[in-house]
Amino acid sequence: MPTSTFFNLKDEKRETIISVVKKEFERVPLSKLSVKRIVEGSYIARGSFYQYFLSKEDLIEYVLKEDFFNVKNTIIKLLEKNNGNIFDMSYEYLDHAVEEEKSRTNYYLHVSEFLKENNIWLFDLLDVEEIKKYLDLTILNFTSNYDLKILLRVIAMGLQITKMDILNDFISKEEGLKRFKRELIILKRGALKEENL
Repeated sequence: MPTSTFFNLKDEKRETIISVVKKEFERVPLSKLSVKRIVEGSYIARGSFYQYFLSKEDLIEYVLKEDFFNVKNTIIKLLEKNNGNIFDMSYEYLDHAVEEEKSRTNYYLHVSEFLKENNIWLFDLLDVEEIKKYLDLTILNFTSNYDLKILLRVIAMGLQITKMDILNDFISKEEGLKRFKRELIILKRGALKEENL
């Protein structure tokens, strides 16, 4: 977490630093992030950087948490818009995310690679109790937090893989949305016939 010195900066200065950091995220994988380029691009002294952040990792964590907060708010808004239907929300979220991330593809590819390397999945970061408030639980066969977390993880894996395939131009957005919709249908229906469960 940034130090109080960082939070005491004027909004404009904080935004400049974060903007430069995000440009660095676009330029290189997060493991190769350059403090030198950040301080030069932000017009701050190297010593000031360490007054604002404990380490480069501290900075990365802060920026990712800020981005995740925005993602979480988008998910909640889409759940409300889709009357709590987790499947409809997920499909719409993929469409939204691809559009938003197309303009900064490398940034999101580097962030996604970082999350993957650290075995972090988008929906794992969500507080199930918080999300549960926005879900229509009447359409699901279960309501336990454990099962909901598994469902969120399965959806997240399909969503993340499809998003990366689209952003890497392995498939078109239309193909990706079609494939993800099919994955959601299979998930909703289940793979086995009732008598084979």
